[in-house]
Amino acid sequence: METVHTRVEGVPDEEAQQTRTIRIIGAWCTGISACYLLSFALLGWWLCLAFQVVFFCWYALVYQLTNRSNCRHSGVLLVAGGTGHLTGLSLLFVAPALGFHFFLILVPIVALIAIHREDRGWLVAFTVIAIATLGFIEFTRDTFVPLYVVSV
Repeated sequence: METVHTRVEGVPDEEAQQTRTIRIIGAWCTGISACYLLSFALLGWWLCLAFQVVFFCWYALVYQLTNRSNCRHSGVLLVAGGTGHLTGLSLLFVAPALGFHFFLILVPIVALIAIHREDRGWLVAFTVIAIATLGFIEFTRDTFVPLYVVSV
């Protein structure tokens, strides 16, 4: 049987809502990344700053390029960037004692919001990566040292 979709006047359709949601999350990610850029520059953490520039540009591009025709891809790209960003900072630069790795808990929540329901395989993949990284860092908390640890 064919499903009939009806549109209620005044209520945006699913693609419009998805696009608006991804753009809002992308704007927040870009803004937060800009704050990290400023912080890392003021602290003189140049390698960490270079890493941050990549993800600032990633979030800004996703924000700028998201439209109704590519909102499914944009949601996946946004969460991929967030997962890579948080995983990279946690494994490469920030010591577990600072608790930065706990931000990985946000990945499944944002993925649930940003990834289209037909692309839920990506939700599972990003969730597994985030939880595995969080678990690894937490269980090796006493002995784990990031590759390029920054001094605080």
